[in-house]
Amino acid sequence: MIRVIIGLLCLVASAHADVRLPDLFSDHCVLQRSAQTTVWGSAAPGEVVQVNLGSVVSADTTADGNGRWQVKLNLVTCEEGPFDLQVTGSNTLIVKDVMIGDVWIASGQSNMEFKLSQSVGGSEEIKQSANPRLRYFVPQRQAEAKPAEALKGQWVVASPETSGNFSAVAWFFAKAVQSSQSLPIGLIDTSWGGTPAEAWISSEGLDSDSELKPRKEALLAQRSQAAEDLQNFPQAYKDWETKFQRKDDPKGTSTDFTAPDVSTNDWAKVKIPGPLPGAGAFWLRTEVDIPPNRAGTYLPLMLGTLRDFESVFWNGKEIGKTTPTHSTSINPDLTSTTNRRYDVPGNLVKPGKNILAIRLFSPTPNAGIEAEHLWAGWNIPLDGQWSLKTEYELPPLPAEALGSYPQRPPWPVMPHYAATYLFNGMVNPLSRLTLRGVIWYQGEGNVGRASQYRTTFPLVIKDWRRLLGREDLPFYFCQIANFGSKKLVPAESSWAELRESQEVALSLPDTGMATLIDVGEEEDIHFRDKRDAGLRLAAIALAKSYGQKVPFSGPTLTSSEIVNNRIHLQFSHAEGGLVARPLPEIYHPKSSFPATKPLTRLSPGSELEGFAICGEDGQWKWANATIDGDTVWVWSESVPSPKFVRYAWADNPTCNLYNAVGFPAAPFRTDSFPLVTAKRKY
Repeated sequence: MIRVIIGLLCLVASAHADVRLPDLFSDHCVLQRSAQTTVWGSAAPGEVVQVNLGSVVSADTTADGNGRWQVKLNLVTCEEGPFDLQVTGSNTLIVKDVMIGDVWIASGQSNMEFKLSQSVGGSEEIKQSANPRLRYFVPQRQAEAKPAEALKGQWVVASPETSGNFSAVAWFFAKAVQSSQSLPIGLIDTSWGGTPAEAWISSEGLDSDSELKPRKEALLAQRSQAAEDLQNFPQAYKDWETKFQRKDDPKGTSTDFTAPDVSTNDWAKVKIPGPLPGAGAFWLRTEVDIPPNRAGTYLPLMLGTLRDFESVFWNGKEIGKTTPTHSTSINPDLTSTTNRRYDVPGNLVKPGKNILAIRLFSPTPNAGIEAEHLWAGWNIPLDGQWSLKTEYELPPLPAEALGSYPQRPPWPVMPHYAATYLFNGMVNPLSRLTLRGVIWYQGEGNVGRASQYRTTFPLVIKDWRRLLGREDLPFYFCQIANFGSKKLVPAESSWAELRESQEVALSLPDTGMATLIDVGEEEDIHFRDKRDAGLRLAAIALAKSYGQKVPFSGPTLTSSEIVNNRIHLQFSHAEGGLVARPLPEIYHPKSSFPATKPLTRLSPGSELEGFAICGEDGQWKWANATIDGDTVWVWSESVPSPKFVRYAWADNPTCNLYNAVGFPAAPFRTDSFPLVTAKRKY
């Protein structure tokens, strides 16, 4: 009888389950103006649900057997609002301050994630950012093994208090579109720094490619196996440390070593990266000077390989650790040629002096930090002299102990690096979303496999369109910017190959590419001036999505012809004519630091820089180039019989071909020589 009563109560509870909405439909949201804008949620199976947008639009439906429901609203002639969105079933939900306009997804990796507060000119933008018609959905990050149904997050309205956390690229994009079209804009930012394209593709999408499918299966199996292997390690390590008395036994509290006001006058000095003496527990400290523009935003620490286990503190607060059985590092298993990474929360990052402290515990005589370089924020060097305090030393180990030291199995690949995990966590929840289009900045995470990106990146676009049910969904992307040291002789470049692979995606309809070969920085992969990136994406959208008669591209090669000992190039998108933009005599390798370098001219006396040609021998030489109307002539005395030409083919080229309205020419080549990344696969 009791079981029967409980069962009846469960049925009653199910029959009266509250109507619910995903967080995408919460206060301050923007709904896409369309004839069929989807609103969805959950309720009790069979429950009748009514949806009203103010007093102007209404629809009703019945929840299916799984408790899911959705309606389509015709918002084409609807005013922009604000409205209350009312959803009624067994209960009533009211979503306040709803606007009708255009919704854009902003996604990719860290250059899309880069905040307005970090950008050049960001502080001025933030001061003037009060704009009730520009809204931003901030989701919680989730990387999932299986497709997720919802994103958790909230909508925020642009204001001086909130806009600093907007994606800088998305901000400048939205502001430019809104200025032209005068409509509310909603941005949904799903970007995630450092991520490869394969993480943004569904399992079905990866299975459609004969190369990507087996690698996906192998990596996911490896991740599963790693988790299983780790289950047996804790006991093995515990047995070893007990037998040889190597348990970590801290002396004092962390505050004794990490507080910003702790004196280090009696601490030793040591060069880091480098080894530390013996085995035991050691404290390392250094001061990190943070430029004002980096304060208040998260700061990644790239700390190499730390031997063996560490706790990392920033201004006295622990931000992460690696123990024998657990790690909160983003990259716990990378080698000494890369970096173990911890992220400092933005609320701990202050302008000026900050204190980074690391406690290293090594049960074997192996303590130290191995790396080529250590960085904060990718461009603030941490190499050099640190302060060292020995908390305690451990006695030497017998040979038996060293020989039986248990080797920890690799941790599973971090989920946001794993194939399908970001698609499942961040994209699948948007499957029913009605939107205007996507803006995308990703590619650095695939530079090592640039050739394969010719397949991978178009697959991202097609996979998202399949999920969202829009074969014509606009997908506008940034070509990765220039980065790295300048080369004095022509050379192969995986960065140039990645840019070429991105351009291949333009063969898909309703795509557009913003060329950024002129805005990057030599020593900072996260160039700080994001205005051009946003404005160039906006120009593409205005031309292709909004039908405006505006230029949106730089000069694009259409044909190449060998004429005697010269190569004649013709271009489209030469609005106003081709232009050789003057080159500066000096440049800033990092805009956040005052140091400058002289700019070496590769073709002194030439009107245009960045061109190289070769003959049958395939030996590339810098070339002279001059503008002739909407065409360019290229030649070199060193190559009397030229066959092929390249432009801006380098990690960080010196180049200056533009059209008169200010768009740069994209890198290109006319040869079909094998790519240096051709054999590098996922």
